Amino acid sequence: MSAAVLGPADVSFEAGRSYTLAAVGQRADLSLSPLVIDENLLLETYNIDPASSWVLLLHAVSGAPAVDVYFNDTLVVSGLGFGASLVAEATEASFQLRVTAAGQSGDILNQTLLGLPNNTQFVTVAGTADDFSVIVGSNSPLNAVDFLRGLSGQPTSFDTLLAAVDAAGLTDALANQGPFTLFAPPDSAFAALPAGTLEAALADPTLLTNILGYHVVPDYVTSADVVDELLTTGSVTLSTAQGGALTISSSDGRVLINGTAQILATDYYVRNGVIHVIDSLLVP
Repeated sequence: MSAAVLGPADVSFEAGRSYTLAAVGQRADLSLSPLVIDENLLLETYNIDPASSWVLLLHAVSGAPAVDVYFNDTLVVSGLGFGASLVAEATEASFQLRVTAAGQSGDILNQTLLGLPNNTQFVTVAGTADDFSVIVGSNSPLNAVDFLRGLSGQPTSFDTLLAAVDAAGLTDALANQGPFTLFAPPDSAFAALPAGTLEAALADPTLLTNILGYHVVPDYVTSADVVDELLTTGSVTLSTAQGGALTISSSDGRVLINGTAQILATDYYVRNGVIHVIDSLLVP
């Protein structure tokens, strides 16, 4: 890199605390500047448990309108303007995130989010004043196993997947190796299998390893990566840890793997990778 857009910036960090680093503003109007958000301080200010599900809201575009943020029909943030950041707790297992221009009724964003414990969801106004959008992301400090284990008892849980991973002797690998992308089928996907299928698989570690490896891509694959390639080529081919390939395509507004498994939720970043939720098992 021959020239820096920002910096150097004199910042310090404390061990055991979580921070978000962002570049806010625009070069065109000389408002571009670094922003360091101490997430722990925000949680303390708003009296939110770090192990709960919460959303970090940030407005990063100078000249763009302030926004109102709703969880379902409840206004949680009013008039969030440029450079402002705050947190709001998600108290429901699933909720509709709506973002509008402040005081207006038309939605800039309307998206379903899962209220996941031990997880930060980011809602950021990004872009330029003339062409801005709202970006949603997710991040957890936990590894993939601990993150999925923390969802036990939630409407979308992964207890059966973790039991299969354990039966195959892969728990340590899923917790400590990476980075990787995991296409994770929830308990409902296993419950839909024909009678006896799951029990037979759990008794066969070699078969389990083969199936589970087909759900893992040994690299980061984000929804943005997939969408970009879908728009360019119409399909995406991914090589799995099992050795086979996955083909991602779109049909009638749905994103499918191998033409059958639908991707339900995307981009849950964990310490050693990224997780996407699918509605059925992938069979090599």
